[in-house]
Amino acid sequence: SPSRGTATEDEVFARNEAWLLLHLLAYEAMHALRVPLEETSGQGFSLKRLREQVLKTAARLLVHARQIKVVLEQTAVRLWQPLFQRLDRLRWVGG
Repeated sequence: SPSRGTATEDEVFARNEAWLLLHLLAYEAMHALRVPLEETSGQGFSLKRLREQVLKTAARLLVHARQIKVVLEQTAVRLWQPLFQRLDRLRWVGG
């Protein structure tokens, strides 16, 4: 809301609830990424380490012929490979 000074108590509560839910979703997504990394590497991954070593990886997306290819830097491939294997096992539901 651009007029934060005139927001009602209900609007402030709704805004705070939305931010809380977004942060919860982000945490759950990072935890879902952390679990397969810990299983395959045998090491513990903190959220900070996951963010710095996995999510901040340089990558390019190539879109061609109805395909999307992700090109990662060589050092990050060993960390991303278990994530992509887990994504392949998911069943995607069309809408």
